[in-house]
Amino acid sequence: MVEIIRAGYDQLVRAPRKTIAFTGAANLGQAGTAVTVWTITGRVQVLNFPSPFVTEALVSTLNTGTISLGLTNVVAGFLQAATVGSGTFAINDWWVGASDVTPSDGRDIAQAPFNFNPYPPISENIIIDCSTQDITDGTLVFDGLWYRPLTADGALT
Repeated sequence: MVEIIRAGYDQLVRAPRKTIAFTGAANLGQAGTAVTVWTITGRVQVLNFPSPFVTEALVSTLNTGTISLGLTNVVAGFLQAATVGSGTFAINDWWVGASDVTPSDGRDIAQAPFNFNPYPPISENIIIDCSTQDITDGTLVFDGLWYRPLTADGALT
């Protein structure tokens, strides 16, 4: 069966804003579990991924918990593992890299450039991988992302 992509499927779409409140429970910061940010259906092309914003300081057990942002099978596909310790991931920071959490004035925010192919097509959920220690408190806000559906059912929810 051949899938017909009708006009309009190639339009840019913005994923909804997501707020992740860590508690240390399974799938909400417990080490060894993933926090789903967006569930993907079909296949999509991510075009721009704004940096996550910290609205409540993140706290980890022993100040040594690490988180990364990626896909179900490539857990650091967007942002490599960063340590949630004393002073990192403070309120009004942007999470932009493995060791780079920028202040609220936005200096050095390292976002992918807005063009038509910065990331490979994806078909897996976008997740935060929590490893080493539990992330017991804190909140990250994801102000959506821009994507293009590649299949008729391609979407992020």
